[in-house]
Amino acid sequence: MAVWSADARRLFFASDVEGRFKAYGRAADGSSPVELEFEDDGSYMPFSPINDERLLVRIRKADGDVAILHLGQPHRIEPLLAGPAQELNAQVSPDGRWIACQSDESGQFDVYVRSFPDVGRRREIVSQGGGVQPLWGPADSGELYYRSLDGAVMAAAVRTAPDLEIGARRELFPNQGYGPASPATVWFYAVSPVDGRFLMTKETTRARASPIRVVVDWLEELNALLPVL
Repeated sequence: MAVWSADARRLFFASDVEGRFKAYGRAADGSSPVELEFEDDGSYMPFSPINDERLLVRIRKADGDVAILHLGQPHRIEPLLAGPAQELNAQVSPDGRWIACQSDESGQFDVYVRSFPDVGRRREIVSQGGGVQPLWGPADSGELYYRSLDGAVMAAAVRTAPDLEIGARRELFPNQGYGPASPATVWFYAVSPVDGRFLMTKETTRARASPIRVVVDWLEELNALLPVL
């Protein structure tokens, strides 16, 4: 669950090395030690940077809630999306005015876009027939990507200014073993902010290894079976 900071100088990630998931950070070039960003009795996983001082995280103790982790001193948690539905894989738009996330409020996971920071002002469904793992395209792409429930990579035309406008959805390419379309808190693909290329997790089928049989004391057995010359 590693995510870049807004200025790309740090990496935030989750680790359960101490028994439950906590959010950690470190300089991307390895020049600083790993730092614990926040700790209480909950579990936290990073989703997306908001700016250099704030980070979207998942609160695991309240299954599927989204919060803002303030990285200033002192660090603190601010609830953002909480309720009976699971809200997962939240991503801030390039202009910082919207967040995309997947929610199972309808009984299946779909991709929604909400206004930000006032998440109650506007909420629109993006996926048609289910969707997970939303990712914003580069700032000038005008697209929001997501995975359909059968694993295809989809693109929705989205205009974020002066207000939200969602256009046509289209399939970019079908699932060709590119990782599962899982509702879990993880993305199985990434999009380059420079040229829009896709980095996919490729599933492979590994051939079963042939067994290795080790025979010991074979010389004694050979001597017992062969006649003495």
